[in-house]
Amino acid sequence: MKTQAAVLWEPGQPWQIEELELDPPKHGEVLLQLAASGMCHSDEHVRDGSVYVDLILSAAGVACVGDGRVSRLPASP
Repeated sequence: MKTQAAVLWEPGQPWQIEELELDPPKHGEVLLQLAASGMCHSDEHVRDGSVYVDLILSAAGVACVGDGRVSRLPASP
């Protein structure tokens, strides 16, 4: 399954929108889906190099649930 992400390869460079391949959820995992997304000021700290993280920054909502995940998430109806 594919997704898009804003990727930063080096501090000080612009964000790049790239397509990424995702594995389906494993046992006990939840895959989250965004209808829309934006950047917040803490993302700019990553871009300018004052903070380093090696991950995809995002916020989300549920797309599908892996086997073994039966409890509700805090934001679920």
